[in-house]
Amino acid sequence: MNCQEFEQRVWAEPHCDEPGFVEHMQSCPDCGPLAAEVRAFDGQIGAALRVDCPDDLAARIRARQVLLADRDRESNGRSPWQRFRDLLLGQRSDWVAAYAVAATVLLVVGVLYTGVVDEDPRLMPIDRLVAEHTLNERYLLDVDMPMPRDEMAEIFGHFGAQLVSDIDGVTFANGCVLENGIKGAHLVLDTPQGKAIVLMIPSRRVDDAQALRFAGFEGRIAPYGQGSLAVISEQGSAVAPAEARIREAVRWL
Repeated sequence: MNCQEFEQRVWAEPHCDEPGFVEHMQSCPDCGPLAAEVRAFDGQIGAALRVDCPDDLAARIRARQVLLADRDRESNGRSPWQRFRDLLLGQRSDWVAAYAVAATVLLVVGVLYTGVVDEDPRLMPIDRLVAEHTLNERYLLDVDMPMPRDEMAEIFGHFGAQLVSDIDGVTFANGCVLENGIKGAHLVLDTPQGKAIVLMIPSRRVDDAQALRFAGFEGRIAPYGQGSLAVISEQGSAVAPAEARIREAVRWL
């Protein structure tokens, strides 16, 4: 795949995982950063299109179910299931209708379950967030795109932090969308022990440091300002020096 073909493909399918696409993205010094930009932009668009459900959605569904049940009891002998099916699909009873009803029931159960069990179903556990973001963007380990200090200072400035000294060995740095429009910063640091991915997550704070281990990576998440700092590497010995560089160079205001 050449650069022209790659550019056309990345705009049409930013997260393409075909071998030729991935190989070109990882090896080309121009197309790797382009893919990172397009993916970040795609994430911002996705976040903007997400619409939060009303806080009382689960209660509304429960109330609707009670109302339907009351009507069913007053109906002319039809079961609640038949009434529910007819309400959704009229009198259709073919296999398409059966699948549609099943899907609707699963959706209702899912909403009710998350509404009861999870305080905020929109947010995944922070260790899973770090793992998924790392694996989705692991190709950035092969990108060599140093960033000027003033631009890096601007990234940290968005989150109420000040860059007080240079961060040695930065091969990639950019803002990123982590989940549901929540923004953070993504850096890659080259250390003598190996490259490390650094994720600054200003909106999610952990109370204590916790170890991470997934898919050949290891690292840790720790409190950082008003948020958290995750440092992950395929070489575990690179985690501590990479974290030390960040903490020495950045001051929270």
